[in-house]
Amino acid sequence: VALETINQNPHLFKIVTPINISRFETLLQSHPNRPYVESVCRGLREGFWPHATIPADSPDTFDYSDCPLSEEASAFVHEQCDKEILADRFSPAFGPDLLPGMFSSPVGAVPKPHSTGLRLITDQSTGPHALNSFIPRGAAAVQYDNMHDFGKLLRKIHFQYGQPLAYLFKSDYSEAFRRIPMHVLWQIRQIVTVDGARHIDRCLVFGNHGAPNI
Repeated sequence: VALETINQNPHLFKIVTPINISRFETLLQSHPNRPYVESVCRGLREGFWPHATIPADSPDTFDYSDCPLSEEASAFVHEQCDKEILADRFSPAFGPDLLPGMFSSPVGAVPKPHSTGLRLITDQSTGPHALNSFIPRGAAAVQYDNMHDFGKLLRKIHFQYGQPLAYLFKSDYSEAFRRIPMHVLWQIRQIVTVDGARHIDRCLVFGNHGAPNI
């Protein structure tokens, strides 16, 4: 069902990333972990799958998008939706009905940590047949390096090489999750509904349980 919808509506489904994959692949030619590099590059070309297993009894199509928003949140969601369409991460609007194979989760706006701004969220954990319920807990378990790990590394280097002149800097990648394309068979389950208009979300969603591993 999903594949038929995708094949009949190719303008809605697209692999979108600003990463120059060929150049990225060239830079990683000497990387020792070839299976890892090949997996990442394949994901960038074909879209990533978030470790999900779709249950056999899951409905083909499901709409759980109804979510009342405050006036402020509604205005923000509309503004962000326009930005995502402009960035090609949301498809053009279609609808009002979902097409066969589509799932639509509620969207909203939450405060950003340590900020007065808002963040657009797609709640993939709410309701029956929630997308995150298809992803095993083990896939969501990721331990990031932290300042303690960094401190241990610095101590090790200092022990081995003394205390040479050094410069430290921090680099942050803006909108990191939104630069990761999702497989079209996952995109079809990421329908964003704004005032009855439907959009395909083509990229990784902040809050997807598989996102940290990806």
